[in-house]
Amino acid sequence: MTNSAPGVDGFYPSGLMGRQDPYLQYDEPFQKQVQPGMDPSWVSGPVLDMSADWAPIDICTRGTQGLRLGAKYLLPQEPAETDDAWNRRISKATLSPFTTRIADQAAGLILRKGIQVLPNDYQEVEGAELDPFWDEFCCSVDGRGTSLRAFAQKVLISSLLYGHSVILADMPNVEPAANLREERERGLMPYFAHYDAQQILGWRQSDAGPTSPIDQVRFNEIACEPKGQFGTEHLRQIRIVEPGKWQVWRKNAGGWGIHEEGTTNINKIPVSV
Repeated sequence: MTNSAPGVDGFYPSGLMGRQDPYLQYDEPFQKQVQPGMDPSWVSGPVLDMSADWAPIDICTRGTQGLRLGAKYLLPQEPAETDDAWNRRISKATLSPFTTRIADQAAGLILRKGIQVLPNDYQEVEGAELDPFWDEFCCSVDGRGTSLRAFAQKVLISSLLYGHSVILADMPNVEPAANLREERERGLMPYFAHYDAQQILGWRQSDAGPTSPIDQVRFNEIACEPKGQFGTEHLRQIRIVEPGKWQVWRKNAGGWGIHEEGTTNINKIPVSV
């Protein structure tokens, strides 16, 4: 599968889609003339309900930049205030990123004892040793050199700020290995993909029961692809994950269409919230 890439104008970093909230002026509304059931970019009702509480967090985490971008609503111009005086007031306004610092400190407190990865039978077998594979995996859990602790801290900070986030367990989209030995020889390793709350467009369950499994989940991503001899371009795409299969949709002149798809050998969606 293709992972998300740094964002561009109108998008958050990591492929977070801009929302239509009262403070920040995003380039593209969160919900824009789409039909539920027919358009993969449709944002479900529960996500929209939660997004109403994200605007203040956005302002606080963006600090001074967010305050000045939202000056029209946060620092409105007074009736007798001239444009020059208002712009001067905005240019001197600051907002310290205390919210981000608090979340970072809280995540550090949670992880102060570190994360231990133990063999399955460590309680039954005295002196059971961990497969060296897991030592290697913990040094790069996302396939990009991020350690397990650093990855966990990133997930914790996101969850503390926005209420939740998602980890998707994935494998490289290549020809599958015939067995575990070939997989190890080819260096194929699973990896974790982290999605912030704003990247989750919606999910679907077979029934409304609290223990009902998720049948489908949709993620917003920004893919970075080569362009020309030296350039790159950022493209919005939507990843749809279902038990046993996945799809990546991209928008073209004719609308949204499947760009990439594949199958998996597991009968459930490998996500953790």
